[in-house]
Amino acid sequence: MASIIETSIENIDSMQSKDISEAMRILYSHSKNNHELFNNILHWAQSQSGKLPVFKEKFYLKSFYNKVFERFNEQFLRKSIEFELLIDDKIEVYADKILLKSILDNLIENAIKFTETNGKITVEASLHKTNIVIAVTDDGIGIDENKIKDLFVIGKYKSTKGTEGEKGSGFGLILCKELVKRMGGEISLKSKLGQGSTFLIQLDI
Repeated sequence: MASIIETSIENIDSMQSKDISEAMRILYSHSKNNHELFNNILHWAQSQSGKLPVFKEKFYLKSFYNKVFERFNEQFLRKSIEFELLIDDKIEVYADKILLKSILDNLIENAIKFTETNGKITVEASLHKTNIVIAVTDDGIGIDENKIKDLFVIGKYKSTKGTEGEKGSGFGLILCKELVKRMGGEISLKSKLGQGSTFLIQLDI
């Protein structure tokens, strides 16, 4: 990132407005990725040391989700991704809001990364007798079934670039598993190469 800043400063007088805009977009992308990685590592370290607090409470899922997904509107627009939220207004979940937000942030970021332009991402929730299942589905490039088992194992999965060259640390999904576990839930993945992916989160109600 330092080299991008240095090059931009050296050439700013000769740069056209579109070039400046592109440089700013790249800088923003790099800084956002670094910020997300820092937060993920911090949460992971706290969890591993037993110092990550968990404050579970009951709340309506849909209103919570609406606030979470506002920050992704620009990314949805940039890749022309259709986003659909299929959650009944009356569905409640018993979870830690901060941890659930971190989980959703990572799963949506991952879905955007591997979804082609004009693709679709859906988030839905289904209520069962003892739990609630939250599904984050995309119609993106999918994952080789042989690699699914390594996705949530630290040191096993190597991050790959997204459909537009987006970079990632490969750490977000590992964190998701740990945070879901901390709340007494489970996370799993169904995916087929070339057909998209569905992450399933099971939590208490």
